[in-house]
Amino acid sequence: MRRAFLRSPSALIGLTVLGLVLLVAILGPILLGASSQQMNVQDTNLTPSPSHLLGTDALGRDILIRVVAATRLTLG
Repeated sequence: MRRAFLRSPSALIGLTVLGLVLLVAILGPILLGASSQQMNVQDTNLTPSPSHLLGTDALGRDILIRVVAATRLTLG
């Protein structure tokens, strides 16, 4: 049963994606530190740009950094 599962391309892709999400959950908050809590009033509600890939929220916080920091809580 296990052999057939590991031969399936869908299973390998799923395990790879799950591994990447776990890696982000473990390393993300360590690498980012407190930057997910930093507010910048000048950068409120910005659209996606090279400096903020997902844009910013109403308090000027980078949305991508907040998503990465929240991954651990979501998996928990």
